[in-house]
Amino acid sequence: MLNVAVRLVRSFFVSLSVALVGMVLLALLAIAAFALVYGRRSGFLRLRFKVAQPVKMTLNLIKLFLFPALVEELIFRVMLLPHPTEKLPTGRWLAWAALSVGLFVIYHVIFSWVRPQARAVLSDRRFLVIVTWVGLILAVLYGLTGSLLAVTVVHWVVVASWLYGFGGLERLQGRVPDGAT
Repeated sequence: MLNVAVRLVRSFFVSLSVALVGMVLLALLAIAAFALVYGRRSGFLRLRFKVAQPVKMTLNLIKLFLFPALVEELIFRVMLLPHPTEKLPTGRWLAWAALSVGLFVIYHVIFSWVRPQARAVLSDRRFLVIVTWVGLILAVLYGLTGSLLAVTVVHWVVVASWLYGFGGLERLQGRVPDGAT
């Protein structure tokens, strides 16, 4: 338990630097490259930028930063993954990363049981492939930076982009956009 508390404290006190911002941008680029190519080819992602109520969207974006982004990153990265300052051997760190990514994916499937209207999308194989990739990139980013802020921002941008740019909001509400599968 002490290790988790130390990890949490260390994850909060990573200095903002050009290198950190660069790694965040590279992580976003890696996620976007895979998700856009795979998502479009598989028919899962279709561009649907829609903002009907800007104030409601802004409030929702604030909420999304806290949950799922911050809460999930605290659980699946900070609590599970050794902080870079722990200097764990690569093989052991990779085992923890595999556990982290696996639990991250399983969590999304389990969450589909809590939100029945979202079950179709949260258990969709294409969604889970993208979630696996996102979890992998976030694990690597945390392993390189040890920064809770970095992984939370990346997670938040991914969720916000999907919800408001690719019809994710409609899918989670059980309303699949026209022409989407």
